[in-house]
Amino acid sequence: MRRIPQTLAFLVILAGCMAAFYGCATPPPQERMPSTMVPISEFKTVAGKWEGLVTAKRQKDWLQIVIDENGNFEAVSRRDFAGTFKSKGAFQLIEGRLKTESERGSGTYTLFEDEGKRILRLEAITDRGIRHSGTLTPAKERSQK
Repeated sequence: MRRIPQTLAFLVILAGCMAAFYGCATPPPQERMPSTMVPISEFKTVAGKWEGLVTAKRQKDWLQIVIDENGNFEAVSRRDFAGTFKSKGAFQLIEGRLKTESERGSGTYTLFEDEGKRILRLEAITDRGIRHSGTLTPAKERSQK
């Protein structure tokens, strides 16, 4: 009679191990990138407010950036437990992308479009070699009441 509970316990443990192995072995779903890169020929193409999640290692920041028609920008980055960081500067148009560089690092924004939706894909690296990446979309205007 003790044989059935031992067999059942073994099967439960085996099933748990297989589930854990499957969960570790399955790669995370890949974020689908829009299919068409759109070269940026003038700043007014991307002028406006953009926002989205930017990640680096294990940290995540919410980035809002406002780009004017001359390529100047003001950015606000919010991080849990660390507060708000602000920066401003000017982009350069190089090979159809927005590029910026400062003593703290450099970044490149590439415009993509798919099914009428636009995104700016950010790839950046700090002066300490930390890589950041993110996907920004046009900010939705909130109605003022």
